[in-house]
Amino acid sequence: MVELFEEADALRARAEGAAPARSSLPVVRNPLVELPAFKRLQALDPKSRAVLRALLLELREQARSRGDDLWRRNKPWSGVYWRVVSVYAGHTARLLRDQ
Repeated sequence: MVELFEEADALRARAEGAAPARSSLPVVRNPLVELPAFKRLQALDPKSRAVLRALLLELREQARSRGDDLWRRNKPWSGVYWRVVSVYAGHTARLLRDQ
């Protein structure tokens, strides 16, 4: 019964224009933190992490640009593919930030 009230409150909030609350859990913000390789990435020495992070950020921008270009040229599936590459490169780069 409680779930029904919570769902009704969420629907009412959306109808009133309020955005639904977004979880601040790390796994919601960046799903890659659940993967075992995440700990190995964080164990890299700071210099290696910085180099890898810079490369991933460059990859993110190039993939985003390619995805946007393909989308404009009416090639949506290829455009979406490259935008997804961009998102995961960004998520991975975020894992390598200094704590």
